[in-house]
Amino acid sequence: MWLERWADRRGARFAGTQLEREAANRPWRAAWAKAGIPDRGRANGWHVMRHTAASQWLSAGVNPAKVAAFLGDTVAVALETYAHFLPGDDDRARAAMDAFFEPPEITAGAPGVPRSAR
Repeated sequence: MWLERWADRRGARFAGTQLEREAANRPWRAAWAKAGIPDRGRANGWHVMRHTAASQWLSAGVNPAKVAAFLGDTVAVALETYAHFLPGDDDRARAAMDAFFEPPEITAGAPGVPRSAR
């Protein structure tokens, strides 16, 4: 797993399957300092990155089941939290129903059209 390799290179330790918070935050805070970003703890920490990643993935059309797997959540939890980031659902829903109820175009000699419809 990429996170384990990243942690190992930085001497970080895992507590069970989770990276110890301070081991992850040390290099993160160093990067903030180098970039001149004030350290505001959780206000611009890993949890914000998690939400940013999830919202960007869903906005880009990544399958919600895949996003849930990336986050370690169930699909239900991921959708409950991030469904508002799914792109254009209202317009897509209307378009799907419009297409469903649109009468089919029938042309003479069209392949797959029963003879009785020609």
